[in-house]
Amino acid sequence: MQYLYRLNGGEVLSASTDAGTYDKRDTALFGVLTDPATPDGPSLKPPKVWDGQAVRNATLEESLAAVDKALEDQKVVERARAKSLLTDNPVWKPAFMSLLNVVVIELNNIRKAAGLPDLVEAKVLEDVLATVDLGTYDGLVTETK
Repeated sequence: MQYLYRLNGGEVLSASTDAGTYDKRDTALFGVLTDPATPDGPSLKPPKVWDGQAVRNATLEESLAAVDKALEDQKVVERARAKSLLTDNPVWKPAFMSLLNVVVIELNNIRKAAGLPDLVEAKVLEDVLATVDLGTYDGLVTETK
């Protein structure tokens, strides 16, 4: 039996008897257990948690915390997607880099007048990506469909 669990908090999300079911998971977010100890039985009802030693029934507190852990993981996924759009996407990357270039030029004009050294575009890009990683603007924009 294999169990898919959230690395952030240990929430067990699913179980499978088929080897390889979870091979395509995001390994930064999810782990797989093969034939772990299951002192409360293998069923996922009630909710289960991996505590580092066994898959066991989750406490009420662990079940409630799992919601927050899932939201934290979603933010990680969204930040990675944002960074990918800015650095890898064939449509967004050129647009973003053009905007970044214009902003750096304008800032450098202001800095020059104040006697400050120029900003370097590569460093500004690095700072933008670091800000995305920090989650400073998480939830600022919401998608509508």
